[in-house]
Amino acid sequence: MAETPLAKKMKLKPGLKAAIINTPENYLQELKHDAEVSQSLSGKFDWVQVFAKTMAEMESLAPKAAKA
Repeated sequence: MAETPLAKKMKLKPGLKAAIINTPENYLQELKHDAEVSQSLSGKFDWVQVFAKTMAEMESLAPKAAKA
């Protein structure tokens, strides 16, 4: 699959193991990638992206994202 402008901007490369948490509607379709994507932080990842609506939510997810 060709790399989309969004995937290129986000430096998401084919073959990476990625976690994308709290994805906005249609985000994964726009990203279109060949990376293995999880929507949980269980495991180890090469690439992590977190979407949060509040600072409290980000503070809760940040340590887990850094560890993953």
